[in-house]
Amino acid sequence: HMDSVRLAQRILPDAFTLHIFEVYPGTVLGDIAVKEGLIDPERENTEFIGQTDTALRLPGFPRAEILRCFRLFPFRVYRKSAPFKALMFYFYYSPYASILVKVFHPFKRILRKLAMGV
Repeated sequence: HMDSVRLAQRILPDAFTLHIFEVYPGTVLGDIAVKEGLIDPERENTEFIGQTDTALRLPGFPRAEILRCFRLFPFRVYRKSAPFKALMFYFYYSPYASILVKVFHPFKRILRKLAMGV
């Protein structure tokens, strides 16, 4: 995780989208994950889970830690170079994001301009 953060800190993209790795049935990685028992059966059929959650069940990297790393990734990338952008990403990827998006929707263009320059 931190290797990816350091790489993104060097690149400093203007914008990006963030997803948690998803395994797809019928792919090599999907077959390995199923065979090794690395998929949580309660979450394995959730569509687009990688946008907010994970179906992975990894020894040594529990779901809560995966979600914490996911939510903090953009904050860690921008906290030194663009603190306001980092703070905006921190809230956007927080567990309260859906509520915040609704509350701040009228200010979406202004916030996007302030955070991303676009």
